[in-house]
Amino acid sequence: MKVTAVDLFPVELESLHPGGPRKPDLRQHVVVRLATDEGLVGWGEITGQAARPLSGPNVHDLRDCLRGLLLDADPTNLARIHERMATGLASAGRANPIRCGVDLAFHDLVGKRLGVPVHVLLGGALRTTIPVAYPIPAHVRVEDVPLSIAYMGEMLERGFDLVRFYIGLNLDADAYCLRLMRETYGDRIRIKTLDCNGHLGWKAARAAIQRFREYGFMLVESPARRGDHAGLAAVRRDLDVPVSEHAFTLADAMKLVAADAVDVFNITINGAGGIYPARKIVAVAEGAGIGCLLGGAHELSLGAAGQAHLGASMIDLAYPADCIGPMIYPDDVVAEALAYGDGAFRVPDRPGLGLAADEEKLSRYGVPIAAAADA
Repeated sequence: MKVTAVDLFPVELESLHPGGPRKPDLRQHVVVRLATDEGLVGWGEITGQAARPLSGPNVHDLRDCLRGLLLDADPTNLARIHERMATGLASAGRANPIRCGVDLAFHDLVGKRLGVPVHVLLGGALRTTIPVAYPIPAHVRVEDVPLSIAYMGEMLERGFDLVRFYIGLNLDADAYCLRLMRETYGDRIRIKTLDCNGHLGWKAARAAIQRFREYGFMLVESPARRGDHAGLAAVRRDLDVPVSEHAFTLADAMKLVAADAVDVFNITINGAGGIYPARKIVAVAEGAGIGCLLGGAHELSLGAAGQAHLGASMIDLAYPADCIGPMIYPDDVVAEALAYGDGAFRVPDRPGLGLAADEEKLSRYGVPIAAAADA
């Protein structure tokens, strides 16, 4: 089996999640389609890749680059494919999300060829559903709080009672939101993660965590500036709740282990560069006795499906996931979106990723590549 065609479809959909940087809050992604000489089609998603050259290479240039790297590639040789991408995308902006989109499409192809879901390729499924938490953004202004409270009510009605609560931009506004959440919903809404998101230095983060302890949370995340592993370790020593941090790459994971800085890795295939490299991070966690959770990147269903298959096969998936992306858009680009319900998402059980792009939706939400190249 050889790749005979590589096509990219830039799309733009509005996110309805509160706290977006602008209104309308338009999110850009690129859908990857690979075709083979056996007539199979594999789909992937480059999450957050701007259709215009805002945060990475424009789609016209990226398509030509990927065609040079991937045409005639054997989809069953993921090691060789990732070696090619590591070299060919070394200077590309946001290389890991691009690698992830390609990696997903290749996993989709191999699963379809063998007639099995991707999680079978990863060793099998230990679970068929994965609980999920949704994010409440850090509050810049006190006036932003009522919107978050209303959103919690909407999500509670849809069966979601776990939140990932971000803090650190305005702690007084965050305190007000937590108090109002408790007054409005009581214990019907629980905090999975109190997420400092690197907004605070480690001493300020530690003080904020102690300030909000009365509201209860399963773990805290990023209670130090990015890259401050010593600060993370200092906070961890002072807390009796687990500390998590993003392990975007294998190098990140090794540094966190060496610093004895965390109890939990937050792992995303988007940050790691695909399922193939993400599994290496999972292996480090298992060897070091560190728990894992699946992070989120505001994915559409194709990206979230990749996370679901990885999560299904993980031995130590210690906490609910953050893969809520498909729930924050009013529509998607697949014929049948990733299934959510009862506070969890279901791991697809059809061959490959278990989802397929809808070409009419790709057209409806598409940004023409010619226009993207001219922007």
